[in-house]
Amino acid sequence: MKFSRSLITAYSFLLAFAVCDAIIAVIYALQEIGWDQFQTNLAWVTCGLTAAISAWTCVLLATANRPQSTHPLCRVKAHYISLLIFSMVSLVLAIMIFTRLPKNCNLASEDSAGIHCGFSAVVAIFSIATFLDSTIMATVIITLSSRYNIRNNIASLNKVDGSDGGREENIEM
Repeated sequence: MKFSRSLITAYSFLLAFAVCDAIIAVIYALQEIGWDQFQTNLAWVTCGLTAAISAWTCVLLATANRPQSTHPLCRVKAHYISLLIFSMVSLVLAIMIFTRLPKNCNLASEDSAGIHCGFSAVVAIFSIATFLDSTIMATVIITLSSRYNIRNNIASLNKVDGSDGGREENIEM
């Protein structure tokens, strides 16, 4: 299997996690209005940042399989740095939401405590999924590119065949 298929699949999962996180964060923010101002603001920030991650993932997905391109977004470094930023942002969001989780889940007097607890947990879990996916992708990309000395185009990783000790396949393009 070519690396580009794996990369496109991984980017698709990243996009799905980020879009789900953004949608649930909007619902979470709307149901938090009037209950806790900090939670409402945190939900809107989460929504905005995950929407930005989704948009930028679409751009990276569009440039992931262009072997002849010299565009800066087709470079390994652009993908690696973007994934590191996604990873850090998602981890920070997850930590902020998880720190508020005990307050949302320990509301015995509130009838809607389950809703607050559930939405915060789901948003945090999608942030963790985005963090894990982007961290794993960044690690794989930088490991393969440094092992096979590929610095330019991310699609050049398609030429690498890991079973032959690092030699490149003869692939005509």
